[in-house]
Amino acid sequence: MDDERFRTGITSTLHDIPSSAPPDLEPVRRRARRLRAKRGLTATVVAAVVAAGVAVPLTLLSSLRHPVTPRILGQASGGEALPQVARIVCDGTTTTVLTPEIRPQPDGVGFEVDNRSNAALSFEIENFGGGNAPVGVRTINPPDTEGADWAVPPGAVHVRCLAPSQDAGSDQGWQALTISDPQKIYLPASVECAPGDGATIGIMDHVSDATGQQGDPVDLTRTLLAAQLRSGDNVEHAGYPDTVNAKVRVVRDGKVIAVVRWTAAQDGGWLPDETQECGSFAPGGAPPNLHVPPTSGSVGGSSGSG
Repeated sequence: MDDERFRTGITSTLHDIPSSAPPDLEPVRRRARRLRAKRGLTATVVAAVVAAGVAVPLTLLSSLRHPVTPRILGQASGGEALPQVARIVCDGTTTTVLTPEIRPQPDGVGFEVDNRSNAALSFEIENFGGGNAPVGVRTINPPDTEGADWAVPPGAVHVRCLAPSQDAGSDQGWQALTISDPQKIYLPASVECAPGDGATIGIMDHVSDATGQQGDPVDLTRTLLAAQLRSGDNVEHAGYPDTVNAKVRVVRDGKVIAVVRWTAAQDGGWLPDETQECGSFAPGGAPPNLHVPPTSGSVGGSSGSG
C-alpha cells in the first residue's frame, strides 16, 4: 500500500499522565509539521524532526506559557450572542483583541485582522501557525487552504501581530481571547491516557500527488486500526465537523485512546496524516469480522447485515 511507504512513526513517550489532565500534544504536532514541510523526503523528515527534539517530555508540555482558565459562556456580558469571528487590530507595535470571547462554527474559528500600520505584518496564533496580514482588513486563513477557518479548540488562545523587524522567538506581544462552545460543536481530539500509559504520536508523510483513500474517514479509520479495535470501542468524528481535514477518535470505556487525522488528497480522497495513541492501544485486540454500522460509530456488539 502506498501509504506504508511514506509512513513515518515519530514517537513521543509521555509517562505518568493523569487521566484528568490529558497531555497537550499540540506544540509537538505543530513543531513536527513545520519541520516536515521544509523537507521533501521522508527519511530526511525523520532525522530532522527527531534531531529537533520532537520527543518532548510531559514536563515541558504540562507548562504552557500562558495558563488561563477560560469561561465557557453562550452569551457576552451584555446578553447578546457571542461573535462568530475574532477581530484583532494591529498597528505595527501593539495587538488589540476587540472580541475577547467568541464562538466557533462547524468549520472552526475565524480570525479577522485590521492592520492599521503602513506595512504588511505577520499574524500568529500560538501553537497553530499564522499568515500574512497586509494593510487593511483581511480574514486570515490557514496556509494552503481556500477560505477555511482554523481548527483551534475551545478554551484560551493567544494571538499577536509582528512587524518584520520584531523577534518571532520573543514571548512578548501575545493577547488572549476565549473560544466558548456552549453548543458542543467541538469534540475533544486529544488522547486521554491513564497514569503510566505512555502516548505516541505518528506522523505520516506523502508525496504531493499521493492517491487518497475513498470513503468516510470514520470507516477508513476502522480499517486502518482494525487490528487494534475491540468490541465496544466507539469510532467517531472528532474536532470540528466541517473542517477541510478530518479527525477521527476512538473512545474506549469513556476515554479517548486514539485519534487519526486525515488530510484531503488532491484526488478527493483521504490520506492518513497523523495518529495519537495511548500505549495500551496495542495491535491484536480486535475480534475478527466485526460488523460496524456506518451510522452508529460503535465497534462490535451490533446487529445488521454486512
